[in-house]
Amino acid sequence: MENIKLSIVIPVYNVQDYLADCLESVYDVNEQSKEIIIINDGSTDNSAFIIEQYKNKYPLQTQVITQHNQGLSAARNAGINASKGKFILFLDSDDTLESEPVFNLIQFACDNDLDILQGVATKFGDVPKEQLSMPQDVFDYPICNGRDFLNKYGNSSSIAKKNFRPEAWLMLVKRDLFIKNNIYFTEGMYFEDELMTPTLYLNANKVKALDMPFYNYRIRAGSITSVFNEKHIASKALLVKEYYSLLAKSNFYHSFLNGRLIGWCRESEEYLSIKDVAKLFFLRKYRFKDLLLLNMILIKKVMNFGRFKNVKDALNVK
Repeated sequence: MENIKLSIVIPVYNVQDYLADCLESVYDVNEQSKEIIIINDGSTDNSAFIIEQYKNKYPLQTQVITQHNQGLSAARNAGINASKGKFILFLDSDDTLESEPVFNLIQFACDNDLDILQGVATKFGDVPKEQLSMPQDVFDYPICNGRDFLNKYGNSSSIAKKNFRPEAWLMLVKRDLFIKNNIYFTEGMYFEDELMTPTLYLNANKVKALDMPFYNYRIRAGSITSVFNEKHIASKALLVKEYYSLLAKSNFYHSFLNGRLIGWCRESEEYLSIKDVAKLFFLRKYRFKDLLLLNMILIKKVMNFGRFKNVKDALNVK
């Protein structure tokens, strides 16, 4: 298939109860120039059989990658490398898409040659159905570069209403943005989207957000986001380190984003050294309460003689 507009990348791991609904919604998308890349990330349930059924039903549109379990980031990276579409859309295998909005989004992204087009999600499942809101002024903002979009997106209304959404599946992303800038998801950690989303924005020249609900986000008990353990804490420590490097390298300072960084620092301070914490002062543009918290964390680390746990040891725990 040539001149593919959209590559839909779907990592799959033990979701046999939801996978058919997910794939039905994908093949129902009214965009003929699309490819479906399904990465079976070592599933041990009936997911492989379901995948094979859809592969046989839609052989020309479907590419299946089978690998040992390596995690969400590695599966997405495999999908990026295998994709041929102009734009990539990530879809979690227990979620679903809305056909017409996806078609409209891809047409808008292609017509305007965007790097990133952000839409809206609706949560459902083990929670009441509700749209994940964003500030209206973000939708009203014209096409701009990613830095300006981050400045607009991370404004006071977003902070107050907690409307900043870092999920990678909320965006259509031009494939070249990944390939030309060598951008990939960080493997072996949770919260990878918190790092990926600003990385993409800071490398993008043309970004737009549309008030168009296209993604149905399933909330279910037992999912990665509903269980918190030691690996989550270590992941936030790694996020602090990587996020700092991203903002410092890009010379991009924003009080809201820096405030999120301090929050992660507080949650994972047992995995951070005095040097890790001290470096954060150089990012400037903190709100007063964030700067106060950062000072308190540093004092605490000094009084603790700078003791900290090894991040890699915690991340390598299966």
